[in-house]
Amino acid sequence: MKKYSFLLFLLIIPFEFCAQTFNVNGINYQLRENKIEVEVTFDTINKYQGHITIPNSIQWQGKTYKVTALGISAFKDCSKLTSVNLPEGLKSIGNRAFANCTNLASISIPKSVTKIGALAFDNCSKLSTINLSKNIVHIDMNAFDNQKIYDYTNLPDRMAVIYDTSRITPWFKNQPDGLIYIGKVLYVWKGEMPKNTKVIVENGTTLVADEAFKNCIGLTFIKIPESVTKIGFKAFFDCTNLKDIFTKNPIPAKCDEDCFSDKFIKTCTLHVPKGSKAKYQQAEGWKKFSNIVEE
Repeated sequence: MKKYSFLLFLLIIPFEFCAQTFNVNGINYQLRENKIEVEVTFDTINKYQGHITIPNSIQWQGKTYKVTALGISAFKDCSKLTSVNLPEGLKSIGNRAFANCTNLASISIPKSVTKIGALAFDNCSKLSTINLSKNIVHIDMNAFDNQKIYDYTNLPDRMAVIYDTSRITPWFKNQPDGLIYIGKVLYVWKGEMPKNTKVIVENGTTLVADEAFKNCIGLTFIKIPESVTKIGFKAFFDCTNLKDIFTKNPIPAKCDEDCFSDKFIKTCTLHVPKGSKAKYQQAEGWKKFSNIVEE
């Protein structure tokens, strides 16, 4: 009897899983984990085309569900899709959501969206403008890859995470060598850094992005203002000649153990505000420094 019960269990699982995906007015949806919200999913039979309007909520089996996400690859390879209206209330755009939508020419991101996934708009060759919400805090890796996007200056001040999203775009290529800021994010040092370079990060900067100074062997000195609260993944990777880091924040900016390269950690002096040395000695990433000086 136990054997038959187990087989019945195995049969029920895929049935229940499949039952979570359904179509309403020509758009596929899938229940999210909380069972009260849905995300738009890929239509495996009929690819989306022309103009699509995503509602802010749908009715299914007598219940109302809020549409809060575009799932992974939701519109991927829909080459006949030309424009999309996204609803207020949408929270996230998943990885590769619009990848290879080569005729997509218009889209506006609702104010409710806070996250855009990796390669979300990869190879959207006709898309030249994206209006970004001021509430976005997370733009994932290469979210706008292979586009004609020229302007990234309208990003929100509260941006918390921005990965390598635009370094192959015309916008980036048109920027001069040196420090590049996007809003209040120190995004990257572009070009080859001269020897013995000293960097003073602008006051008001809140984030030093992932790999911002990666392989900048010319960097010897950097001053980080109190406003910086996060330093990204491998932001100072292989900065082998970095000798002095001055941070003005008495509370260590959030970072991980890979933020600073082991190649300079023992020879670089970390200068911190008076009374904060103990905090830096305990903070992830910062605690690897063997020479911490209060000033």
